[in-house]
Amino acid sequence: MRSNDDGITFTKAVDITAALDGLKLQFAWAVVALDPGHAIQLQNGWLLVPVWISAGEPTAEGHRKHAPSGIMTLYSDNYGKTWKHGDLTATDSPEITNPNEMQVIQLANGSVMANIRTGDKRELRAVATSPDGISHWTKPQFDEYLYNPICTAGIVRYSAIPGDDRNRILFRIYESGQRFAVRIE
Repeated sequence: MRSNDDGITFTKAVDITAALDGLKLQFAWAVVALDPGHAIQLQNGWLLVPVWISAGEPTAEGHRKHAPSGIMTLYSDNYGKTWKHGDLTATDSPEITNPNEMQVIQLANGSVMANIRTGDKRELRAVATSPDGISHWTKPQFDEYLYNPICTAGIVRYSAIPGDDRNRILFRIYESGQRFAVRIE
């Protein structure tokens, strides 16, 4: 949907699921979920949406299982007129158990960081970076300072001045006893 009046009204919804069709050759997803939180607009104007996908089989009740799972981004390089999928950021593996509910943030140097919830027993978030938010993702690594909640977390830019030592990103966990972390780039 689009709004030209700061969210007072919206256009009719447009289904963009077809943007993910080519991805099925790499990961046979059955469930697609736009991650909780928000999309971002990159410095180059592109819109970037974190996406969680699952190849889980249906349960006896007909619900889809949340695993095995993977994460990737959807992007638009024309302000939302058309959408494409980026490369897989991570999929279920011995190193990263069921990556899901990802948040993305553009770093001061222009690259994009993915902040990833996983099923790992260490209860830490994983992070990966990409030069453009859609391709060439680094192998996700666990961040010893970022606790992994049972459910979603949020990440937002607080300040950004290229080359400054005061570039801040805020990370928030949504659960009882909420926690905050500040990352200085």
